[in-house]
Amino acid sequence: MIEESGKKVVGWMWQNGLWPLLVALVLIPTLFEFVRAYYKSDFPSTVTHPAFFIPSIVAVLVAISTWCYLNRPKRLPSDRLVVAIANFKAVGKSTDEEGEATAHRIYEALLKKEEVPLSAKHIKHIVEGEGEEERKEAAIQLANSAPAHIIVFGDVRRDEGELYINPRIVIANNLGGAELEERKVQGKYITTAEPEYLKLKKRMASEVADLVTLVYGMALYKAKKWDKAIDVLSNAEDPEALFYKSLSHYYRAQKSANPIPDYREAIEGYKALSEVITRESSPQDWAATQNNLGATLRELASRSEGEEMAKLLNRSVKAYKLALTVYTRESSPQEWAITQNNLGTTLAQLALRSEGEERAKLLNRSVTAYELALTVYTRESSPQEWAGTQNNLGN
Repeated sequence: MIEESGKKVVGWMWQNGLWPLLVALVLIPTLFEFVRAYYKSDFPSTVTHPAFFIPSIVAVLVAISTWCYLNRPKRLPSDRLVVAIANFKAVGKSTDEEGEATAHRIYEALLKKEEVPLSAKHIKHIVEGEGEEERKEAAIQLANSAPAHIIVFGDVRRDEGELYINPRIVIANNLGGAELEERKVQGKYITTAEPEYLKLKKRMASEVADLVTLVYGMALYKAKKWDKAIDVLSNAEDPEALFYKSLSHYYRAQKSANPIPDYREAIEGYKALSEVITRESSPQDWAATQNNLGATLRELASRSEGEEMAKLLNRSVKAYKLALTVYTRESSPQEWAITQNNLGTTLAQLALRSEGEERAKLLNRSVTAYELALTVYTRESSPQEWAGTQNNLGN
């Protein structure tokens, strides 16, 4: 029992990058035994002997310095997507070797298209955890230690002679479709949301092409190559591809002389996605879809007139309110603040189309939404978002 626990502790330390400390913990007892035998000293004398004491202190300092160096913040490139692929966890009758082979197959497939702004790393560790949330947190930690923007992992299972995988993608570092200044439309800042966790459909282990296509599309999205991203993601069957395709349409529209077709494509994409990803099955992704649907409806409304404009703005408000049935200040503070800011912007635009008491009511609701967002966005922790929301409130 003790030996098994020791192995688990050693494995945990190694997997979590604590190997310098592990080496020190092995060397110090060895040095102690050597000094005690050489000088024929008792325990207290050996502990205080310079031949043991000084090298032990040096070993600990070197271990700490090495750990700090290895775990220093590493900057991820802004011009390409860095993907980590962890070994898949063997379930049932499958083996660890099959889990590693699956990860290696995905890794090799990702490297085939040199024109895609992407680099890949095969991490020979399994993402462990009791449940989905624990595995997600472990995946984020592993991705950050790589470092990588996203990490691909999952389970591998043998069923009736065939090998199947249940892949997952965790976005550890936001892909950032556009900078804050690029989100400013008609004097107001609108912020889109991105998913953090993609639980993809089951597939045969030999059929990773669709998964690879999705990752290619995410890489092109990150590189702001909207045209190519849309083309690639159109060929991916995973519904999650619709999310990044719709975002690509949204951002391409902001650079286009004729943005309306792209905004309409984005809206249709989010509507289709809402039918596949439900509030019950994937609440966070569903809420992100509602937020982005609201943002796109608002942008289309700003390019419409009359009753059509009012209709689109009201649909935008409804979408934001749906997102806020999932996002709360306690569980998802950043996403909640994003949606409150966006809701405030849409309510302010509706107020401009209203008069009298209704106008005052909408403006008050808009101010309240901005002020709620500012309970999360502070000048110190989120300077860009704070500035954008202050700008919206001032306008």
